[in-house]
Amino acid sequence: MWGYGNLVNNYGFIKRFIFEGKHNRSGGFSLIEMALALMLIGVVTAGLLNQYNTYIKKKQHEDTKNVLFDIDRALQDYVTTYGYYPCPADQSVPYGDPDYGASVNNCIHPSAVPPCHGLGQGICRTTGGPVVLIGGVPFKELHMGGEVAYDGWKNRITYAVSRILAPTSPIITPLPNGIITVEQTDSVGTVINNAQYVLVAPGSKGAGGFNKNGTISRPCNLSQREGENCDQDNVFAANPNRRWRNDVEGPNYFDDYVSYREVPDTPDWSVEAATPDDLRFRYDRVGIGVTDADPRTDLHVAGDIKVDDWAKAATICNGDANPATAECFDPEAIAGSKTDMRCDAANSLYENQAMIGVAKQKVKCKLTVQPTAATPAPCPTGYLAVGFLANGALDCQIF
Repeated sequence: MWGYGNLVNNYGFIKRFIFEGKHNRSGGFSLIEMALALMLIGVVTAGLLNQYNTYIKKKQHEDTKNVLFDIDRALQDYVTTYGYYPCPADQSVPYGDPDYGASVNNCIHPSAVPPCHGLGQGICRTTGGPVVLIGGVPFKELHMGGEVAYDGWKNRITYAVSRILAPTSPIITPLPNGIITVEQTDSVGTVINNAQYVLVAPGSKGAGGFNKNGTISRPCNLSQREGENCDQDNVFAANPNRRWRNDVEGPNYFDDYVSYREVPDTPDWSVEAATPDDLRFRYDRVGIGVTDADPRTDLHVAGDIKVDDWAKAATICNGDANPATAECFDPEAIAGSKTDMRCDAANSLYENQAMIGVAKQKVKCKLTVQPTAATPAPCPTGYLAVGFLANGALDCQIF
């Protein structure tokens, strides 16, 4: 039996057989000839339709990835210019409305954005934890065309942003981490807890996505994995590089495209402009080698510290972090010239005594020789005084 390629290659033969052959009849075609002609047309048309459908599906995926890339780039340009991310747009606003694609004004204020209380809200804010604003792409605020608001299947793209990164007064500098959780839908199961924003394209199924009219294309299915992206909370699911796409109906179904920004570009350490030799840390405390949830002091080091030059400190304490019970001392007690840290005539309490130690920021002095009324006899010739005996006499040794 001929395949599709053979039929196409032999189209000229079939054409001559059916349309150019000589017949014994005066005109017309037989049923066999008509059947062969229809079969040929059907095979060619089916092949072309299959190729066209494949092209359309590929284009839908490519368009979705490209539009997410364009939005990501626009958001980064926006935050670089203004120092914060734009407020989301209301996805329930239909095409043609003056507010279509516009950011909600003053979204940082709770009264401007209603709380998320269920499914299918055009814009809302999460409650009961870190606040996330969930809505649509504000393409007008980003100075982009309306086509970027949709994926390849004409579903609106969801834009969720950490409220702390939306317009604030005053602007937070440098920009902190986000508070959106993103769970990776793959074999590793990585969890990201500091995403600044998330973009979700509902995919071919369109579950939970809004259409051009501002209505839901298809209800969100919470029993499926992709339901995490349309249940309007601060947790989302991502499918890295689309390697774990699952088109089989069931609890693991996932056809969403997800893009998110994990950490800010601002490094943890930065150089002070006025004093280039100084480093500044973005956070309140620094922990090195500590296992505590947070460093207990401004600089918490678990281990040894090596200093090749000067180490300056106003107070040096033991490991007790409680100021009321910690044992500390002033470095001036050792390196300085405090009067009460001397065992000589400058300190009337310990005049003419010898220092034998330091404890609790006090000098420890002791008389090493008991004073006598008589002046000790000098050492004989050829002897050298090396100390004192218990009776006050000189300890003489041969020189």
